[in-house]
Amino acid sequence: MERINKRIRFSKEYKSWLEDLERNNLPHPSYNSSNGKYYPDILMELLKIQRGCCAYTQKRLCQDESVFAPQNWVEGKYQGKISSSYGELEHFDEGLKVNKAWDWENLFVVDEKVNKNKGSAPVDYILKPDLDSFLPEDLLSYHIPTHRFVANPRKSSEEKIRIKEMIKILGLNFPVIQRDRGSYLNENRKKDGFSSQPNQYFAAFRHCKAKFPR
Repeated sequence: MERINKRIRFSKEYKSWLEDLERNNLPHPSYNSSNGKYYPDILMELLKIQRGCCAYTQKRLCQDESVFAPQNWVEGKYQGKISSSYGELEHFDEGLKVNKAWDWENLFVVDEKVNKNKGSAPVDYILKPDLDSFLPEDLLSYHIPTHRFVANPRKSSEEKIRIKEMIKILGLNFPVIQRDRGSYLNENRKKDGFSSQPNQYFAAFRHCKAKFPR
């Protein structure tokens, strides 16, 4: 995982709409998935911010970065086409979904399987990736032989329990993700010893590169 800077730059119509709801203390419309008026705007703005990858696992979701190029927004609205392969909008804290279903601060784009794995599980904000307090290198370590994320052994026992539970909830070691991440990183090591720039699994890549410097 990496910290995500979630500043809205292009979906300005959605931003104005959201600010109006907050200014007037109004409940959000019910969440109706991809049928929501601003679903494409939010999905593609987040996908751009997340560099085309899942917010939690950093698995690549969108190979064609041109789909979230700035010219796809016209007068503050996304005008391009979206695909189900680009991942799904996910509410970090499901408890906010009733009255704040379209709250920018609570939404991320994630892999479909990761979203299903997380479901409506209660969350601990210790691993919420857009918080200023989220310091991934301080909270997480990476076990290279098994390609699994683990709690940093330097953390307290209580913190390690919290981090371990959130690793499970956010699907960081979800089997299909773990296998794909391991294959990607092992191939990268064989190819050029981690000298090229990764296009996914950025945090795990950095851990491996530090362990196996050229």
